[in-house]
Amino acid sequence: MYDANGKEVESNGSSNEGFSQNKQRMSISISKQNFKNPLKIKLEFYPSYIEGKAKVRVK
Repeated sequence: MYDANGKEVESNGSSNEGFSQNKQRMSISISKQNFKNPLKIKLEFYPSYIEGKAKVRVK
């Protein structure tokens, strides 16, 4: 993942929770670092079974 200046921001862990009520939750832990928001995260192998319009909510 990268910050607004293009600097790489390292994560120190991630988790993926089960699928329920048509939702899947993923979290990424970031150690205390200096970075400029917003962060850019590249999603590879995003679920290929999604066809048509889809929304991805980021909290």
